[in-house]
Amino acid sequence: MSKIGALESLFNRLGELRTESRKGQTLVVMRASGCAREEEQVAPLGQNIDAVLTRMITAAQGEVYRLDRLDYGLILNDKTEAARQFIPNVKVALFKVLSKIGAGGNDAQSTTNSSGLVFEHYNLDTDFAAAAKIVVAYGKASRAGQGNDGAGRELTEHDLKKLIDGYRKAGADKFLKTFCRGQQVCVLPERGPVKTKMTEYFIGIDSLKKPFFDGVDLSENSDRFGELTKILDTIMLNSFDTLVKRAEGQKLSINLNIPSVFSKAFDNFIASTSSDVMRNVVIEFRQADAVLNYDGYAIARDHLRSKGAQIAIDQITPSAIGLVNIGFLEAQIAKLQWHPNAEEDLYENRELIEKLRKSGIQPVLSRVDVDRAKEIGSDLGIEMYQGFLIDGMLKAEAAAA
Repeated sequence: MSKIGALESLFNRLGELRTESRKGQTLVVMRASGCAREEEQVAPLGQNIDAVLTRMITAAQGEVYRLDRLDYGLILNDKTEAARQFIPNVKVALFKVLSKIGAGGNDAQSTTNSSGLVFEHYNLDTDFAAAAKIVVAYGKASRAGQGNDGAGRELTEHDLKKLIDGYRKAGADKFLKTFCRGQQVCVLPERGPVKTKMTEYFIGIDSLKKPFFDGVDLSENSDRFGELTKILDTIMLNSFDTLVKRAEGQKLSINLNIPSVFSKAFDNFIASTSSDVMRNVVIEFRQADAVLNYDGYAIARDHLRSKGAQIAIDQITPSAIGLVNIGFLEAQIAKLQWHPNAEEDLYENRELIEKLRKSGIQPVLSRVDVDRAKEIGSDLGIEMYQGFLIDGMLKAEAAAA
C-alpha cells in the first residue's frame, strides 16, 4: 500500500519531473481543510482521508503527498483509465466519510461547493510553473508557521478594505497592469496559425494574495469570498475604459456575478460605454448563477443586448449540457468546461452540442490543458478553444515569428 509522502518529497519529485518527460501527468491539489466545521473534527477527518487515499492511490498508479493537515498533492497519469476514474471515486469515498463524521462545509455559507472539498488540476505538460508555484506556496506557509491552521485565517472586512485602498492608490491603469491578465479564445485551423477571436480579462485571485491577503483563506468556502468577487467586478466595470484600450479594437469579455448587475458600477458602465464599443464586448455569466437567479440574469442580458453586447454562459459542465436549456438563456456563446473526466459526457451530448451550433450559439471548449481535449472538440465540431494549452500554442507561435 502506498504511503503519503512529505511536502519535501513532493518538492524533490517535481524537481525530477522538470527534467524528464512528463507524458500527461497532472498534479491535483485536493483541499479538504474547508470540510472541518470544528477543530475536533480535524484529527478524525485526516485519519479517514489518509486511509482513503493510501488505499485508492495504488490502483491508480499515482502518488500522494501531504501539503498541510487536510490538504494533499496527488500526481496522476491522465493516460491511464484508473487515473481518470480516481478523482470521481475518491469524491464518492470522501463524501461517505464526511457524512459519517458529520463534517463538511457550513450549510449557511453561500458557496458552489457546500462540502468544503476542493480539487484543483495542474497539467504538468503545460502548466508546470503554476503547479510548482502552488507547492512552493505551501512550503513558505509551513516555514512561516502557518501550515497548522488549514488554508489560513478567515477573510475579514479589513482585508477587503486593504484591497480597495490599494486599487484607489494605484489607479486603474497600474492596478490592472499588475493584477489583470487576459486569456485568448481562439479558433484552431487545421493548417496555419491560431486565430484569436476574443480575449477574456480577469483579475487572478492568486496574484492578489501576497500584496493583500497573505495567510488568508481565499477559497470559495470563505464567508466573504462573495464580497471579494463583487469588489473585483466593481473594479473591472469602473476600469472598463482601460480594458478597451488594452484590447485595441479586438473583442473582449469579462465575467460578472448576477448581483453586480444591480450595482452603481454596472449602471455607470452601461451609461458610459458606447454602442460601437459594446459591439466588441462579451459579458460572461456562470451557468449556475444564471439558472439560480434567472430574473436578475434576464434583466442584465436584455439590458446588455440592447446596447449591442453579446452574452456568454460560462462554466457549463459537460454532464449538465442536457440538464439546462441553454437556448432558453438566449446567450450567443456557451463555454463548455473541460476536465479530465469530460470525454464521456461530451460524446454523450454530441447531438446537443450540434443543436447549439445550428441554433446560432457558439460552443467554446474552455480550460483546455491537454491535446486530447482539442482532439475531442474537433471531433464534435467545436471550433473555439480557451485554456493553458492554447496559451502555450500562442507563445510558441510568437517565439517562432
